[in-house]
Amino acid sequence: MTKEYAEYEVQRALHYVCAAESHTEALERFREEMELLGDWRIMYASAESGGPFGLERERFSEKGFVSTMLRGKSVWIIDKTYALSETRVNYMLVGSLFMDSNTASYIRKLSYVEPVSEELEAIRADLQRTFPADDLARLNSYIYLCEAQKKWIPKTRQRC
Repeated sequence: MTKEYAEYEVQRALHYVCAAESHTEALERFREEMELLGDWRIMYASAESGGPFGLERERFSEKGFVSTMLRGKSVWIIDKTYALSETRVNYMLVGSLFMDSNTASYIRKLSYVEPVSEELEAIRADLQRTFPADDLARLNSYIYLCEAQKKWIPKTRQRC
């Protein structure tokens, strides 16, 4: 088998597994394609809830929402270990909470502006209601900093 044909077959098999209607069907398809996909680990985002990793998508204030980058209600990890196992396989996922520049600007205003307006107080209440303290402690400002650096001047650098 030529390298190009082998790569095509892997891509075909990945599409076949990932296009399944349910995580059980995706697992069965993975088993069918084990020879090609044995070294792969697939994160299958399922429309069904109840998977080992739940996905969030909820309204945040009147202006936005909190969401993962994956569609669906839960994520299943499908790999050779899981496909061959007859018992439960435990996986661990870690992540962080990212914010865009709009969210970051509210947090900055809450931190530095006095007195705090009623609108900002409502946003503070939404933040506390929506995110547990542990999530806020893992807040990743990378996207915000990437957006902000395009317009940085010495004054904004100092404030950040």
